[in-house]
Amino acid sequence: MAPNNNRPRVTNNLPADRYQGRASFGQEPPEKDKRVVTAEDTLAKVPEVLRAMQVTHTQPRSVFYSTQLPPLDAGINPGHIRPNVKVLFGDTTVLARQLLGDRPDYRGKLAVLNCASDAELAGRWRHRYGTTQEDALCYSSTLWPELNQFKDKYPWRKVLQRDANNMGECAGIFSPDVVIFKDELAKDCEILRRKDWTTISMVSVAALACPPIVAVAQTSKRKEGAGELQLKLEKDVRSIQERWRMTLRMAGEHGKSVLLLAALGCGVWKCPPRQVAELLQECLAEPEFEGWFEEICVGIYDKEVCRTWAEVFPETDSRVDVHQAKCVRS
Repeated sequence: MAPNNNRPRVTNNLPADRYQGRASFGQEPPEKDKRVVTAEDTLAKVPEVLRAMQVTHTQPRSVFYSTQLPPLDAGINPGHIRPNVKVLFGDTTVLARQLLGDRPDYRGKLAVLNCASDAELAGRWRHRYGTTQEDALCYSSTLWPELNQFKDKYPWRKVLQRDANNMGECAGIFSPDVVIFKDELAKDCEILRRKDWTTISMVSVAALACPPIVAVAQTSKRKEGAGELQLKLEKDVRSIQERWRMTLRMAGEHGKSVLLLAALGCGVWKCPPRQVAELLQECLAEPEFEGWFEEICVGIYDKEVCRTWAEVFPETDSRVDVHQAKCVRS
């Protein structure tokens, strides 16, 4: 049988501006021609940066997981007091540097979530030079070669193994030594001073791509978020829950007790922000994850999404200034 060349691809559902150089969050980025130059400069400098930071091939390399990880081992639980989730407005790399600057004792403990593409290697960053969170991480850090070593795994669906609960769709990459050595995209990714280079661990997990959504109905039990959107299919709800668990398990498995998460799928993939935040909230409350993390932050570079997440986590150390439409530290 001849292949069906008309079969729709995941990327067909993406908003057109994703590939026309417009930022999906934060400030307007440089024009595409300049982003191309920035990307090539980043890649050219990666070997030198890794040598300077003493990240060698003899150290642990990134690991690709093709199925959901088992629950964390309660026998080695570090016993941290459950932290409040802090919702922060800003670029992921900037927030990671600020966090480690404020708390040097967090060095070696921090895991940052990369909202990865599971359909194409880094969302085809080398071809589209886009502006998603994953793109931004590739411009400013040594993430690209860590993902590129698994180029034969894309799309992830071809190597996924269903777990015992038949959830499927769970895969991820843990990268222990990613160096941030450039500023954010909105600041032209200027090279940072050598003393400001920062080594972090990266957890790459993909969100659902443009899942079916419906309007939230107002009920006597639920007035918050009425009129917003929610996932239409229960299987998509379960899938996002599993992806959050995958993120938390990868971090815990590798001894990372400080998390800088992101609004998984709430940008170009159009997942409903409030529901995604609530699903993370539910997962964090599960007994399995009690005691594993000493600080949890969520970095968001979209004003409306940031505001919604701060409403879900009202106990956060951050607040959203509605009048200024931005998140600020309290």
